Amino acid sequence: MEDLFTFIKNYSQSDVNRIMFSANGKEGKDLNYHFRDQICKSVFKEGVKAPDLLIKDLFRAEAIYCREILGSSQNLAALGALLLTQSLSKYIEDYLIGKHESFDTQCAVSLGYVGADVLKEVLNELKNSDVEFSEADFTKQEAVEFIQNYYDRTFK
Repeated sequence: MEDLFTFIKNYSQSDVNRIMFSANGKEGKDLNYHFRDQICKSVFKEGVKAPDLLIKDLFRAEAIYCREILGSSQNLAALGALLLTQSLSKYIEDYLIGKHESFDTQCAVSLGYVGADVLKEVLNELKNSDVEFSEADFTKQEAVEFIQNYYDRTFK
């Protein structure tokens, strides 16, 4: 089996099933939780650089996990902040979907963990892009307004 560093470095969409929420169907345990947690420890404690796609998929998996356990995890907020800081608006739809996965994820994931300069850049990219959301229950314009309102209340 490949080592953790190699998995992180070479992560691709074909690896997503190794980190996504995977219930055993009985006790509500996530069969991939420990592997995800090891990856997060490598990224946050050891400073291993992870590709944007992996951060996005880890964040979505943790958000689903949190919804299923009716709580939050120690990694969710940090993954959300890293997702925005590292990829800016590239995965903003995934960030907002994960944030709104459940009441607990809404409370845990906050734009407050992201600096003003990053939020300003995310807003600029989002406003100037022609991307439209395909999975979210909200529009790009609503996302811009959500981030803009937070930015104005916090940094102006």
